[in-house]
Amino acid sequence: MSTNGDFTPAPNRDVSSAFGTRPKLQKRAPRPTKPAGEAAATANAPKTPAQVAAPTPAPAAAARMPAKKKREGITAYLPSSLAKQLKATAVEHSWSNGMVLVQAMAATHAQLPDLVRDDLGLSTDVDDAAALWQMPATSVTHAREETKEVFFSGLNAAQISALNDLTASSGARNRTHLITVALRTFLTQKG
Repeated sequence: MSTNGDFTPAPNRDVSSAFGTRPKLQKRAPRPTKPAGEAAATANAPKTPAQVAAPTPAPAAAARMPAKKKREGITAYLPSSLAKQLKATAVEHSWSNGMVLVQAMAATHAQLPDLVRDDLGLSTDVDDAAALWQMPATSVTHAREETKEVFFSGLNAAQISALNDLTASSGARNRTHLITVALRTFLTQKG
């Protein structure tokens, strides 16, 4: 496997922003309050059936808040040894398993095409057209001897799109293969 200094960014779209950190939450603006006399008068006033059935309008503050990014679940099947490393790193840093994945993708996204080729046993000194026809020297799969564990994480739509783009552009067999290579590299570097 090559060292980090040998890698050059792949000519793909920049996906680093998809795996960045979350923006800090902003404090809500305080709600205006009614004068004490007015609040007591409206609370004690009898309500008509129309007032009881009328829906309450949404607070104005909610309209000013940015929409929360919807998270979608992804599933990968990791070798047991890698899953144990992932869980240990998550506990060590007080991260969720999904945060370990995000950190791994952020740290390795530029190197993934070369890392995937190394994992598949393909030569890295041939061009992409020649690599299409190159067969692996051996069936290099690190997980065949091991049992696999299900890994589930929630990512936002931009992260899932970037993950899918990286899977296609790196030559990985599938998303699980890409995640396995990224996590293995990241956890080895951290360890």
